This record gives sequence, C-alpha cells and structure tokens, in this order.
Amino acid sequence: TAPVRAIPRGFVSAFSMMKLSPDERVVIIPLLPSADMRWQADSNVTGALVGCYGIAPEPSGKAAICHTQRRPTAAYLNALEQGQPRAKKPPSAAQLRADLGYWRLTALVAVTSRDSALGTYLTRTFGPPTIQRGSVLAWRHYGPGYLTAR
Repeated sequence: TAPVRAIPRGFVSAFSMMKLSPDERVVIIPLLPSADMRWQADSNVTGALVGCYGIAPEPSGKAAICHTQRRPTAAYLNALEQGQPRAKKPPSAAQLRADLGYWRLTALVAVTSRDSALGTYLTRTFGPPTIQRGSVLAWRHYGPGYLTAR
C-alpha cells in the first residue's frame, strides 16, 4: 500500500477562503481520489469532490464501488503534474469545454507552484489563481454558472 499523503500546506486555508458550500463542486489536482477524499475528511473542508468514488448498494443490495468517469483533461493535468511524457499535448479547446461542462465546477484546486508546468498551464487556461496559499493554487467561480476557460 502507498503511504498516506499529508494534507498539503495551504490546503485548509485555501478552502476556507473559497467558502464553498457542501454542494459546490471542486476538483483537486493531482486527481488522486483516495488522497483527495482523505485530505477533505481530515481537514473538514466543504465542497463536493469531483472524480472520487464511494461505496453504494447495487440493485441486489450488495455493496459496490461507484465512481465517476475519468475525463481526458484530468488525465492530462495529472500527467502534467507528475512530469510524464504524455503531458506533451494538452486537451483540445473542445475537449476542455466538454470536460468542464461535465464537471460543472465551482472551483479547481491544484497542489503545485505557480511556476510549475501545471501552474503555468492552469494560469494560461483560467487566468491568475483566485487564491494562493502554501503549495495550493485555487480558481474559484462566483455567481451563476460554472468555472470556464478563458
């Protein structure tokens, strides 16, 4: 088993500043469902995590894992964060719009620095982060609608 990843420096502060309600959707990059859910649970921050999983009953009543479909944009962002070669080609504008539409995000949180490849891509795509605390950058959409690329 992999070691438990510590809550990133600035994670709680960034979420606190975003003031998300429990039903507002947020994706955390790197998208590591077990770590993301653990960070949320251990820090008691609000927001509905996108891209994670849960255990729910099947029609037969048997417990089963249910999860959301991994989107191409998430795979690219994870690869970019990890410095993997497949991160060379970003998703097309159409794919990015489709994935953002599927997620219906209020916020995107990245555990990275502003000058990293991931931070640079996200800033180019969404503009400057709304919040920067420790090792966390966050983009928060306010008002009706959802987070969109510029």
